[in-house]
Amino acid sequence: MAMEIQAGCDQCSPNPEFVSPDGYDLCVHCGAKTPYKTETHIDARIGYVEGVGQTCPNGCKTKEEGHY
Repeated sequence: MAMEIQAGCDQCSPNPEFVSPDGYDLCVHCGAKTPYKTETHIDARIGYVEGVGQTCPNGCKTKEEGHY
């Protein structure tokens, strides 16, 4: 039986806790803004961990240092 994925389901929608106001993913570890918009496919990203989310592509720094 094929599994149907509905648009907007919890499994395929970005967690709003990890999205910046301008639509960029935030690092799930340190909260810094990453260079990837939520619609960027995971195969085109560096630092994406399936089942976890986006991490800093060049390693985490503190939020105060910022990234992008």
